[in-house]
Amino acid sequence: MTLSVSLQLSMQSFSLDVEFEAPKGITVLFGESGSGKTTTINAIAGLQTNGQGRITLSDRVLFNSDSNIHLKPNQRNIGYIFQESRLFPHLTVEQNLNYAKRFKNINKSVDFNHIVALLGIKPLLKRRPNSLSGGEKQRVAIGRALLSAPDLILADEPLAALDGARKAELLPYFKRLNQELGIPVLYVTHSPEEVLELADHVIALEQGRIVTQGAAREVMANSKVARTANRAIKSTLTAHLVGQQSDGLSELQVANETLYVPTLDAPIGSAVCLELVANDLILSESKVNGISALNQVCGTVESIETTSSSDVLINVCVATEIISTHITTRSLNNLNLSIGDPCVLIIKSVNICHANRAKG
Repeated sequence: MTLSVSLQLSMQSFSLDVEFEAPKGITVLFGESGSGKTTTINAIAGLQTNGQGRITLSDRVLFNSDSNIHLKPNQRNIGYIFQESRLFPHLTVEQNLNYAKRFKNINKSVDFNHIVALLGIKPLLKRRPNSLSGGEKQRVAIGRALLSAPDLILADEPLAALDGARKAELLPYFKRLNQELGIPVLYVTHSPEEVLELADHVIALEQGRIVTQGAAREVMANSKVARTANRAIKSTLTAHLVGQQSDGLSELQVANETLYVPTLDAPIGSAVCLELVANDLILSESKVNGISALNQVCGTVESIETTSSSDVLINVCVATEIISTHITTRSLNNLNLSIGDPCVLIIKSVNICHANRAKG
C-alpha cells in the first residue's frame, strides 16, 4: 500500500499545502505544534472536509476535489489511533476490541488471537478501561484499530500523554505491528527520540509546509529541523565490533577505518550505532598526528549549508552514511573545501546508541 497526498487547505488562522508519498513501513510526520501534522492525517482519515487536492491509497481514490470524490471515514478502511485511547468505559477490553468488527473490511481476514498475543493484552480482556494503566489503554486502542483490518494506520501522537517508562513500553509494539502485519503506519509526533526509534521515512513540517523529507537520520540532521526541534544536530554511524583492547577500549570497524570506544558488553561482530554530535566533530583536510582524539575517519564533502552569517553545516559522507559537523565560515574558507572534496572528521566524543540494534 502506498499513500499519495496532494492537499491544500485553508483555515481561519492556518493554511496547509503538502504533497508527499508515504512508502511501506513507518512514515513519521514531524514538527512543532501547529505545523499541520494532525490536520494532514485528519484529512487523510476523512475527518477534515474543506480541502482541495487528491488523496489515494494504492489504486483507491479517497479524495479528489476535482472529481467531487470524498469517501466517508468509515469507507476509507483506515485505522486511527488518537492521543487518548477513547475506549468505551462501560465495555470490557474484549468488548472494546470486538467493536472494531463493525468496521471490518469484509474482504480481509484478521486473527483476533494473533492481535491479542502480539500486543500482550490477553490478561486484560475481562477488565474495564478505568482499571488499566495509560500504556495498557493505548495497547488496547492499537488492537482495536488493527482488528478493523485497515489498509493504513494513522497514529496522532499516541504516546504524548504517557510518561517515559510507558513510552518505552509502547514503542516496540508500533515496530512489531508494522513488521509482522505489514500494515503501513503514518505516525505523528514532535519527539525526535520517537522519530529516530521508529521511522523508516520522515516528513518534516513547519507552518503547513514540508521542510524536508527522507530517511530519519538525514532529516533529523538537517539544521532547520534540528533548530525547530530545539535539539543538537546529531548523526548516526553504523560500525561493527571487531575486538576488545586490554586498556579498556573496544575496537570498531567502519569501512576501512578503526574507531575506539569505551568497552562494550557485546559479542564480536555486533553492529553498533554511534551517535555523533555536530559540535563535537572537527573537520580537517587530512589526518592529524599528535592530538588526543583517537578517532579520525575519512569522508567526502556531500553538501554545505549556511546556517548563519558566521556558521555553516558540512555534511560528510562516511562509507554510505551522512555525518554533519558545524564549523565557522572562516574555517571553511581556510580549508578551501568544496562539494566532492575528500576530508577527515576528527571525533572528540562518541555516544553509543542502541548497541547491537543498529538499523541496517
